[in-house]
Amino acid sequence: MWNPFASKTHEAMAISVSLRQELGARGGSAIDLDSLKMTRHKGVYSGRNVVYFRVYDPMKAPAGRRGAPRHEELTPEFVLHEGFVDGEATVFYGK
Repeated sequence: MWNPFASKTHEAMAISVSLRQELGARGGSAIDLDSLKMTRHKGVYSGRNVVYFRVYDPMKAPAGRRGAPRHEELTPEFVLHEGFVDGEATVFYGK
């Protein structure tokens, strides 16, 4: 099963290969995706356990309290893509 969020939550990370492919299919170029980072946060949506993600440009987003911004510190103007992944590895986009 595909899990693009294998590491700890609440820390910025490079976009996983699988999510890069999903975003590439939505029109993101490989060069653009190479420079982007993402955050993730475990949560619940409609009674299902999910992992929320936000993709952002680290050169434009302000730093968080401890360096890289945490998921909840990213304001909408800095989020390029966001959504969640459910337990069946289906990606749902909100932006």
